[in-house]
Amino acid sequence: MAAPKVPTTPAHRYTLGAAGARLFGALVYVTMRDHLPAALPAWLSNVGPLAAVRALVPDWLTGPMPSLAHAAAVLLLTAAVAGGTRLARPAMAGSLLLCLALELVQHPVVNDSMAALTGAAGLAPGRLLAYAAHGTFDSFDVAAIIAAAAAAFWLIKRLMPSKGETD
Repeated sequence: MAAPKVPTTPAHRYTLGAAGARLFGALVYVTMRDHLPAALPAWLSNVGPLAAVRALVPDWLTGPMPSLAHAAAVLLLTAAVAGGTRLARPAMAGSLLLCLALELVQHPVVNDSMAALTGAAGLAPGRLLAYAAHGTFDSFDVAAIIAAAAAAFWLIKRLMPSKGETD
């Protein structure tokens, strides 16, 4: 039997890294968070071994881990879509700004300002405002997003070919 093929291009590696980050984020939710996303069955929150794992890791650490995993996945997928070209870094910078904006829009001051502006203009709040209304701003999440970006930029610097980059 032949050995499985190992991804050889940076884009393949970025995609695998993004998948690993998403898996890590899901495992954090299942094992370390007190509240689970609505898509997961409620009985998972009462499994004894998971409660024991939750007790070992402080909330200030488990809280931002999904944000770190999400940002890493988004940034690595962005690099993969750019195909390992010199456009990857600017595209990743745009994805980083999007990740930060989605966290910052949850800040009460920003959220209230958006609600006042859209209400005064007679505009429907839209999905972004609805997202912000149900989210909770956390400065640790902002730090996690920045840490994920630093790691992703470092990783693509190591994996991206330095010669023969294409547009």
